[in-house]
Amino acid sequence: MTQSHLHRLLRDRSGTTAIEFAILGNVFFMFIASIFYLSMMYWHSESLNYALELGSRLATTNTSATQSQVQSAVNAYLTQVGLPSANVTYSVGSSGGVTVANISASMTESYTVPFFNHWNITYTSTTQVPQSS
Repeated sequence: MTQSHLHRLLRDRSGTTAIEFAILGNVFFMFIASIFYLSMMYWHSESLNYALELGSRLATTNTSATQSQVQSAVNAYLTQVGLPSANVTYSVGSSGGVTVANISASMTESYTVPFFNHWNITYTSTTQVPQSS
């Protein structure tokens, strides 16, 4: 190989873009995947909150609601949107002379991120609502 041929190879930039994409493309796709997974986790959390709101509406308007009725109301919505059932606790207490329904729910969802790991995330939500007289 002559000196001029080596000098020409060092000046050639035709493959630079492909090499830069090979390096930065992975980071870009990981960033996009993380946005997707975080959005999905946020949606699951808000779906549990909304399901608990449905259960709290039942407890507010029906003072004789039972644990199974509230749990059915919460889990019916979660099933409708394709999420696993939640563990729901329902109790009635008094706070400042007002009858209050205490409702909490938790559900566990599994996530598998390709090339990384498997996670179990537990979502919880709690509410207290006054019951109508």
